[in-house]
Amino acid sequence: MGKVVYHYCSMESFLNIIRSKTLRLGDPMKMNDSEEIIVFFNKIDDVYYDRINKRAGTRIKKADVIKRLQKYGNDSVFVASFSPDNDNLNLWARYADKCNGVAIGFDFSKVLDIENNTLNLRKVEYIDDSELSEKDKLKNELETRADEVEQIITEQAITESGLIEEIFIKIFLPTIVFVKNHYYKSENESRLMYDSKKAYLEHIKDCDVLASPIPCPLKHGFKSTSNNLIEYVELDITNCISSVVLGSNCTLSVDEAVRMIEAIYGTRVMVEKSKLTYRG
Repeated sequence: MGKVVYHYCSMESFLNIIRSKTLRLGDPMKMNDSEEIIVFFNKIDDVYYDRINKRAGTRIKKADVIKRLQKYGNDSVFVASFSPDNDNLNLWARYADKCNGVAIGFDFSKVLDIENNTLNLRKVEYIDDSELSEKDKLKNELETRADEVEQIITEQAITESGLIEEIFIKIFLPTIVFVKNHYYKSENESRLMYDSKKAYLEHIKDCDVLASPIPCPLKHGFKSTSNNLIEYVELDITNCISSVVLGSNCTLSVDEAVRMIEAIYGTRVMVEKSKLTYRG
């Protein structure tokens, strides 16, 4: 993957990002795909799932994992979406206010070095009912996760079924969050993920995980929508913005954008106009 990835958003969201110099990573289970995370358990075949279960030293049914996720949700991984493409019509129309918004180019290399083992930027894997068996890298990673679960349960002599289910889910989530339904393949998505696993593993040594929230070193909060509350963490993106592409329907000129971004964000970045001719 190249260094720069692009986040498509409305002008209002863009202004909030450069004003605050932060980027919100949200709960993937509250994103536009209603099967986020759960899709993995729906798509994985029973034989391979049983193999993972056995390797993890657990006997957790897929239906129980899905039920637990639907009941308690997710509080351990948070993501923001990007694309390696800075001028994608599908993304402009869907996520950047029908080409009225912007695509922000981010270079996260310095942040990824500092936040080692808590942040991960990688491409999404798209699977249908038959593809998992062909993705050796993904399968190897899942088996490594299973070994982690087995080690934690054994070393800490954990026997309570609810806690085992929780550990199983939280250890697998940093891999599963990069798996999506193949219907979204045209988006060619990359994700930046914050993983609280490191804090979680320290947490379970000292307290009852089921009754206590996981500490989060990043600024943590909630935002409201018309019918929901969405949990998020905030990442400092000072010096991470390298370029901005203005949507084809954005009335801001390139020169205006350069001046305003420097005044608000404090850094001069390259600005260009989308080459698409979409009117919306």
